[in-house]
Amino acid sequence: MFSLRIACLAAAAAVALESCSAQAFQDPERSNLLGVRIIVAIDANSNLTGLETSEHRLGQFISILERTKARIHTTTIDREKVSPETIVSAIRQCTVNQNESLMFYYIGHGATDPNYGHFLSTHGEGQRRDLLRSRLRGEIVRKRAGLSIIVSDCCSSSGRAQIAVSPAPQVDGELFQTLEDLFLRSRGVVDITGASYFSQDGAGEFGWFHQHWGGLFTAGFCDAMCGGQVINRRILDNNQDGVVGWNEIFPVVVENTQRYFTRYKSDVIDGKVEMSPDSVRKIRAQDSQTPQAFSLGSSAALLSPKRSRFGAWLSDNYGFGVVILAITPGSPASRIDRLNGRVNNDNERWSFVPGDLILEANGQQIHEIRQLASIIDGLEPGSRLKLVGLDAGSRWREAFVAEVALP
Repeated sequence: MFSLRIACLAAAAAVALESCSAQAFQDPERSNLLGVRIIVAIDANSNLTGLETSEHRLGQFISILERTKARIHTTTIDREKVSPETIVSAIRQCTVNQNESLMFYYIGHGATDPNYGHFLSTHGEGQRRDLLRSRLRGEIVRKRAGLSIIVSDCCSSSGRAQIAVSPAPQVDGELFQTLEDLFLRSRGVVDITGASYFSQDGAGEFGWFHQHWGGLFTAGFCDAMCGGQVINRRILDNNQDGVVGWNEIFPVVVENTQRYFTRYKSDVIDGKVEMSPDSVRKIRAQDSQTPQAFSLGSSAALLSPKRSRFGAWLSDNYGFGVVILAITPGSPASRIDRLNGRVNNDNERWSFVPGDLILEANGQQIHEIRQLASIIDGLEPGSRLKLVGLDAGSRWREAFVAEVALP
């Protein structure tokens, strides 16, 4: 089951077992955030059609964001070297605080592993290396920004993980106010990808790229952020609370992306687009391209260290287990008693770290957080909790079987 190869950092042996304060996950005061840190990863070696157009659209969006009250800092990973290593390195080197938003935007290949969930499939320097979304989210969340945003323009089709340019839009003050709502007033984790995976069918959609429009999702996303729909705040603000949230802008992203897909598919059927026979077959068989929102802010399901009883902040991994987001210092999660059959003799620093993925607990497969909570609730103080999963940095040969004593 755990033959999956997870790409690790070149310096993985020196991975810091950083502990995160539980305070980072409490609801902060609702004062506006002051800035946005953006990390952009566009995989040039993906050979996807329209990458330059997608990059241009994204650049237009960022340039408009720079005209809001927010302080914007953008880091772009070398297009030829996009990989799990360079992505993780860029995130870890990013200096961000709780008064800022942190946004990661990826354009390239991706898929959904039936066992481990969505992953990015990078091809930096011509070599395929995959990054599980659970690990990506762990790296982003451990930065403890006021708002964490993960956006990917890629496929969600089933797969096995190894471990024309539009003119600049006219804008006004209402657009800036909406962008400030989304990037400075929102909290929690926003995690979106450009196509959907249907677990009941074990299959998902392809994310398509057009020669002139670029990635259909990026076109739809940037249109939503910079286009005319955003300006009419009264329409977007469904609950009339005076703030446009990610849950209110996301349907616009979906509608835009589906509109681009419908036009693209129609052009393919009419023979207006040159495409390989295999690609023609795939797009004919696909009914829609629907962006998928894993979470849209503070509504993400969390389990606190007190509730988990072993000192870890936990989050749903969208139906593929539970992700560890943070560790309380001195807790059972920071000192694992038994690991892969070996007993901790106090000479070992065995600890969970953010991004570790829990797939089984006491012999039961875990799909969502409430299953793990139910198992923990049924255990008496002093009982042992046996967890099976994948570690975030391959420091334990990818798979782990860990035991902790519950207080």
